Amino acid sequence: MTSVDDPKLPVRYDCRALLPPRPAHSDRRRDLGKRQARYCGGIMTSPLDGTVDLLDGMAFRATSGSGHDITLDASPDVGGTGRGSTPMELLLLGLGGCTGMDVISLLRKMRQQVISYRVELHADRAADHPKVMTAITVEHVVTGRELRPDAVRRAIELSATRYCSASAMLGAVAKITHSFQLIDAATGAEERGTLLPPHDG
Repeated sequence: MTSVDDPKLPVRYDCRALLPPRPAHSDRRRDLGKRQARYCGGIMTSPLDGTVDLLDGMAFRATSGSGHDITLDASPDVGGTGRGSTPMELLLLGLGGCTGMDVISLLRKMRQQVISYRVELHADRAADHPKVMTAITVEHVVTGRELRPDAVRRAIELSATRYCSASAMLGAVAKITHSFQLIDAATGAEERGTLLPPHDG
């Protein structure tokens, strides 16, 4: 997900191109930092931080840079006790949260009347180590009133191809296919659609 709302900005946007010439007789490193903060504050993406502390066995407490804790653990077949999600599960859930936040934000801007929204994910993995994800399906289940299929499709496309950072990273190693299911809250009528990955479209 990105905080840049201007659709004209390229995906890899370097705001340093906007910086004016460096003043004469200034400290290069310190001045660059000040000018980047001034001219790039709304464009540059903040770095991410986190810590992962061993609890016991294979369980860890993970703390994000924003101060939120979650428990990680391995499955019993590899020495864990299943006390928390596995790291690979969190990667998949991160994709769901990333695209979900994009899509609901875009649908609200499109004035779609969304009552409930769920993202269902499935990933296939390679048999050999490092057992990366090879194919991921993402289904967007949207319930609402007078939903426009073209609006939902467009919101998903924008997330998948422009805004979702997790999708861009995972899509480098796995084929990601998005689909949607629209449910009319008044009649219960359903409509489905599929978005093929860019290289398949």
